[in-house]
Amino acid sequence: MYALCSRILLRRSSASVFRGLCSEPAPQNPEYRRKANRLVPLPPELVKAVENVLADRDLDKLQADGQLLHRQLWSRREPIETREIQERAGNLQWQMFGDRLSRLDSEQRELVEPQIKEAIVNKLRKTTYHWTPVNYDDYGSLCYLLGRFPYEFAALRNVFREICIIDPLFAPQTCLDFGSGIGTVWWVMRDLYNASFNEYLSVDIQRPMRDLARQLVAGGDPHGSVSFEVYAQRAKLPASVNTKYDVAVSAFSLLELPNQRERLATIETLWEKTQRHLIILENGNHTGFKLVSEARKFILEISNHANQARSYVLAPCTHNLPCQRSHSEMSKLPCSFPVKYASFESSHVGRCSYSYVVLSKVRPKCEPAARIIENVLPRTRHVTCRLCTSKGQVEEKIFTKRKHDKEVYSAARRAEWGDLFPHEDIPSARTKTRSPADTP
Repeated sequence: MYALCSRILLRRSSASVFRGLCSEPAPQNPEYRRKANRLVPLPPELVKAVENVLADRDLDKLQADGQLLHRQLWSRREPIETREIQERAGNLQWQMFGDRLSRLDSEQRELVEPQIKEAIVNKLRKTTYHWTPVNYDDYGSLCYLLGRFPYEFAALRNVFREICIIDPLFAPQTCLDFGSGIGTVWWVMRDLYNASFNEYLSVDIQRPMRDLARQLVAGGDPHGSVSFEVYAQRAKLPASVNTKYDVAVSAFSLLELPNQRERLATIETLWEKTQRHLIILENGNHTGFKLVSEARKFILEISNHANQARSYVLAPCTHNLPCQRSHSEMSKLPCSFPVKYASFESSHVGRCSYSYVVLSKVRPKCEPAARIIENVLPRTRHVTCRLCTSKGQVEEKIFTKRKHDKEVYSAARRAEWGDLFPHEDIPSARTKTRSPADTP
């Protein structure tokens, strides 16, 4: 079980834990708008199932441990590659010993090498992130349910709503969910595509997570039955690529793979097994954005091969060009989007961010538009929007009441972080093309 060290007691009754979780679905958003600041509700059917699962549990302790687990998962980083460790070891050797080793003859060097290696290894242990896989038992799975499910559900729902805007005819019947955990993707698909959705394959190596996911689908009954044709589970991805799915998803899962080679192999398999869209979703920090950018770049590169399907970036980018924010050594901010979600604490609304990319085998049919990638800054008689344009540029545009017509100025003032912005070609009072180094 993942280390859960500190405990924060949340003093409230079991009834208050679930109060306010369910609300009416948000009304259909107009074109280009997705209302990122709107609270994402949880399905009433799910809330009832969670109540049944936790009926005889210590909710205060679970909630505290769940929040701790959420913070620990947020702070995780990708595994260090072997070549990077070797490079760091070489640099450390030079910093610690300089060129003194080159002055030693072979006999002297053989004598001191064990001490040198020990000194370098000890230094590496202190300065290098030590990645380990997360293993969940039954209790850890419940902590994940309370600590992570609302955030992940809200982020996934926002991503699928974005697909609804850009690809309104998309009505998926089948879904492949890699690293499915407790089945968050299944609940989002049921919530948004219930009329068409009828086949789901869950892939997760953790047996306790799969068991809890199936119990939730069965309404919280540990002995309830679920149709295998509708809801299937596996520990590993199927080797065959003959069976295709309308959408393939990897949500908050790439960090659990031990190296880049396995990440890219998994992404390629998911791409081969989707008929239309591939969704990659991670935490909205530098680590999550780095993995999303890695997947985006990889799929765009392999799609240039003759035997690969053509790929298009559906969202959040409105272009297939190199990402201007993917240079982590230059950019101070990851490309991420905010989400507000119903917390299991009745008085608290959770806020977090996520990074994602939707890659498609179908060319988008929507008109060119920019994406708002930071908070819109409304000021007296003008508003500042920071955009990623369909030409692959990051720009800062200022729209004023005097220089722009009412429609453009009003659209800019109403726009929110994460929205598509159709007026990218309208001249502004001042346009600044921003390099990653300019990002605040």
